[in-house]
Amino acid sequence: SASFTFKFAPMEKGAVTATATVASNSISGNGIISLVADPFAVNEIHVGNVIGYCDSIVALPISMNNMEDILGFQIEANLNDALEFVDFTLSDRKTDHVATGVVSGTTLRLMAYSPSGAAFTGDDGEIGTVRFRLHGMYGNYYLNPTKALLADALGENVLSAKYQGRVTVRSPRINGNNALSFGSSPVTEMVSREYTIQNNGNAAMRIDQVV
Repeated sequence: SASFTFKFAPMEKGAVTATATVASNSISGNGIISLVADPFAVNEIHVGNVIGYCDSIVALPISMNNMEDILGFQIEANLNDALEFVDFTLSDRKTDHVATGVVSGTTLRLMAYSPSGAAFTGDDGEIGTVRFRLHGMYGNYYLNPTKALLADALGENVLSAKYQGRVTVRSPRINGNNALSFGSSPVTEMVSREYTIQNNGNAAMRIDQVV
């Protein structure tokens, strides 16, 4: 028996077929091996990560690395109630591209296109920024692009992979006993008790007053 290693280093996308012949003194003749490959260009969209405090506005980056010219893109993701969409802007990789961002129900849709059919510049880096106002309790909220496309000059979707991002909300959370007993004492005696408030959140808590 013998083992052989076949290496394939494609320079462009598209289906490839070839044949390898193993010549030997076998009574059944030469061995014929059919080689089949379907290489694709790497065009990826990445939703980034960001951390912010409750009631603040954060900017979540979206980046793209592409081996082909990309004229436009679209992303759809489910939006948690803790994230309020503010706006969507493109980076300096745009040419005359127009950006739109809309929320329909719980679905956030981000889209960018060129009226003249121009491609985004460069082949890697941030392509846009989406801003959210943060609400609710602390925690991690994921933005998974359930639908995404990268359009080439032919209008075909050449997306090869998409990656989700995360918005981390930091907020204070007050915690303390909900009862304070002074016990039994004479009406002429003043009684004092200690009361402790804890912050179980992950952001600074400011106590304004106790009424």
